[in-house]
Amino acid sequence: MTYQEWQKASKSTLIPDILAVNNFEKENPILAAEYKKRLAAGQKKRSEIANIKDRAARLRAISENMELFQQ
Repeated sequence: MTYQEWQKASKSTLIPDILAVNNFEKENPILAAEYKKRLAAGQKKRSEIANIKDRAARLRAISENMELFQQ
């Protein structure tokens, strides 16, 4: 399971996706931990960018980190 697949499935509320994430985390605990760290770091960076007061600087930071803001 790639990071993008894991990220999409972990946000899903569908039972098959939840089961797939649980099975992946049981089978690959180290990789799952890395994915969780990567997700937490992305969320932290996204919130830091969202809290930039200067509009131009915020928009510049968003454009530089577009992958964090795409769903």
